[in-house]
Amino acid sequence: MGKTDTSSKEKSEELRARGLRIRDIIYGVLLIVIGAFLVLAFQTTLIGTVGSVLLKFFQGCFGMVAFILPFYLIVFGILIFVRGTAHVCLRTAILSAIVFLMIAMINSGRFIGAEGFKYDFGIGAMSDYVKTGVELKSGGLLGMYFGSIPAKYAGVKGMYLICGAVIFVCLLFVINTPVSRFVERHAEKRRAKKEAEA
Repeated sequence: MGKTDTSSKEKSEELRARGLRIRDIIYGVLLIVIGAFLVLAFQTTLIGTVGSVLLKFFQGCFGMVAFILPFYLIVFGILIFVRGTAHVCLRTAILSAIVFLMIAMINSGRFIGAEGFKYDFGIGAMSDYVKTGVELKSGGLLGMYFGSIPAKYAGVKGMYLICGAVIFVCLLFVINTPVSRFVERHAEKRRAKKEAEA
């Protein structure tokens, strides 16, 4: 009876692992395709008006860093595909988004640190950040707004250090490291415990 239970449990875990792997491959391919689409949209006129609108939208959000986004998605998709990351879940998606936001904030530091820059978190300033982001004269709305918060209290150099530390910590959980594997094993044990109690 014990051997049957163990065998059944092993088969269940194997099926779940296979299901997770298939899901990861799908997400990885999807990110690569989206990244490739954005490369065409940002770098060529093949996508037409849609490409132009997407480029202006992301420039308004991130400024010059918008041009990095397609390659960021492609690299992340490849890492998922070759098992270079933790399994795709809400946590990895959020942490990956935070890493990109930190990159945008670092880029914004050169504008925040410019002479005459005024810290302003009002609606008017947000509108200006979007406009100047499209013109590549700022770090865009998200880069400037979120970059201004730590820069105001810790200075631009302090903001760089904070962003670097956040990127490092996030990557520990996103990339396939002992830390991410430990978190996944812990989550798996909690899931198995809940199933046993059900």
